[in-house]
Amino acid sequence: MAAMQRQRGCTLTEALVTLAILSFGIAGVAQLQLDLLRATGQGKARTEALTLAQAHIEQLRTITRPDPYGASSGSNLGLAGSNGQFDVHWTITPATGGARYWVQVSAHWTDAQGLNREVWLDTLLPATDPAWAARTLD
Repeated sequence: MAAMQRQRGCTLTEALVTLAILSFGIAGVAQLQLDLLRATGQGKARTEALTLAQAHIEQLRTITRPDPYGASSGSNLGLAGSNGQFDVHWTITPATGGARYWVQVSAHWTDAQGLNREVWLDTLLPATDPAWAARTLD
């Protein structure tokens, strides 16, 4: 009887199947990395938009004149950020009771996929002069 020979190594079919499985895995990891990079960019853009909106609200808080706000609205267009251009819009309306103003600030931008995004901040601001609010009663 002839002695049986054992196979050494792997066949070409096994090598191709292994290569196909490995390539699908690498493609999946690459897609995951791209999705994470895109999500990080969106988060950074949202943070920049919120920072711009908060900065505008803080700027409105420092206005010192008898009727500081009135009823108004406005825009700052084309503010540069590290992830794009931002447009900041605001609306100021007197709140009921007369001693406060309702302020709505929004920041808009277009993301990498071409979708329009926005964030909104709403707050109440006092109608009093901040300089008077800081004084002590003597």
